[in-house]
Amino acid sequence: MASYALGIDIGGTFTDIVLYDRRNAVHHTRKVLTTPDDPARGSSPA
Repeated sequence: MASYALGIDIGGTFTDIVLYDRRNAVHHTRKVLTTPDDPARGSSPA
């Protein structure tokens, strides 16, 4: 079984990212701006 699970929700304003470490029961979250014309611009945190 993989030790990580990844969830991504791309919305109209923000993209939400959740990484879950199953082995250590720890999750990390990130919210970035959704920029459909250039996804690389959305890499800075909101």
